[in-house]
This record gives sequence, C-alpha cells and structure tokens, in this order.
Amino acid sequence: MRELYEEVDIKLEKEQLTFVGEYKGQFKHATDIGTFFEITMTEMPPVQADNREVIWARFLSLQEVYNLDLNPTVKTWLNQRLTDSERQPQKIDHASTK
Repeated sequence: MRELYEEVDIKLEKEQLTFVGEYKGQFKHATDIGTFFEITMTEMPPVQADNREVIWARFLSLQEVYNLDLNPTVKTWLNQRLTDSERQPQKIDHASTK
C-alpha cells in the first residue's frame, strides 16, 4: 500500500488487497521471489508516476501485460492466472479501428 502511494499516487485501504501468493523465477542468474496481491476497486484511480523509481505507469489488461517483455517471476504468476486462450497474442482488426 505504501509503495503504490509513494510511487504512483494510488491510495488503498488494506481491505482492498487480496494476497495471491509468492512466485519464483530465474532472473539474471538469481532466484527472484515476487509477492503478489490483487486489488479490488470500484473505479479506476488516476495514476501519477513519481519520476524517480517509476517513470511510466498506466492500467493494462492481463493479456496486454502478458505480451510485454517481463521479469520471469511476473510471467510465472501470469501463466497461472491466465487461461490458454488469454495468453494468445491479440489480433487487431485494422478495418474497425479506422
């Protein structure tokens, strides 16, 4: 909660957090352990990066996150969180975006 507030200006109450688990992954020749929580919100808060530890922040769908070049520990969590179909690359219909 403190890190979210300090780094991206999101204020939470502890009741909004649900512990998901700890996940391990290999990262730069070391075992990385990540502790994951999910947040319950009634509306999307504005996000303001602190421009020190975080220089860019915005909300993404889990599929959008999965398609990023991620730390292996985050990828381990996402692999357990997403279904096979959700892990497929998104196809954009360019005709409908014009």
